[in-house]
Amino acid sequence: MTKSILVVDNNRTFRTFLTSLLRKEGHTVHEAGDGVAALDILQDLRPDVVFVDLIMPGIGGDHLCRIIRRLPQLTACRVVVVSAAAAEFDFDHREVGADACIAKGPFHTTAFYIREVLRELGEGAKTDPLQKIYGRKGLRSRGITRELLAKTERLESILDGVSEGILEIARDRVVYANRTALEWLAIPVESLLGRTVPAVLEGALYRLSTSGGPREVEMALNDRWLAIRCLSARESGVDVLLFTDITRRREETLARKRLEDQLRQQTLELEAASERFRRETERRRQAEETLRSNQQHPRRP
Repeated sequence: MTKSILVVDNNRTFRTFLTSLLRKEGHTVHEAGDGVAALDILQDLRPDVVFVDLIMPGIGGDHLCRIIRRLPQLTACRVVVVSAAAAEFDFDHREVGADACIAKGPFHTTAFYIREVLRELGEGAKTDPLQKIYGRKGLRSRGITRELLAKTERLESILDGVSEGILEIARDRVVYANRTALEWLAIPVESLLGRTVPAVLEGALYRLSTSGGPREVEMALNDRWLAIRCLSARESGVDVLLFTDITRRREETLARKRLEDQLRQQTLELEAASERFRRETERRRQAEETLRSNQQHPRRP
């Protein structure tokens, strides 16, 4: 049965191989080089199956699977992870909403499992409870892949532990958000990734991007005051937004300003009272001088 299929993989060689294979099988195939491009395509396309790599720049395959699963127009879409990383660690594709997982191997072996998975999905078959990863048997584990995955996990753990919020923006889409940013924005990660910059931040970004504008802007967001800085990496085309919670600093500044205003008002009141006292003293002095003058020079009857 002919299917509409989307292939998402940043490896051009493998993407070309898989696209060619599926078209020879009679399917209609669309391609995307990364998660952001896939989301652009999925705005109009309603594929029957999406094959997605796990490790990609920007929006990773795991997040892309979760995003697809929350899109109501794609409830009938079947999602298959195809990744060499699946052979490196115990990956439960159900956790990201995928229907199946294939470990990349030699092209002829991968082609066999692609056909097998499509056949099983077409028959409505479910993955077994042991969470079999198709094509994993016989593949050698590559240490460098494990190292890269471990470093990525450590980096994400570090970023999730920092007190600043971090957003990565690529092609005007959010491709990464650490735990602090998600908490302050009050938006689930699957609802945030792939979206254009939230409307609440657009004004701040405009002020930051304006020539000669401030290097840092402040704004209120969900009962907090945040300072936002934008770090642009022109070569990679990625902007990083750094959020710092300045609620306490701003409250202290406002309290200091209120105190200064109170002191200024009290000073003005004291100066006014002093002026009134001076005038009253002058009035009394003049009255006493008039009285003494009258006593020294009494008027004759």
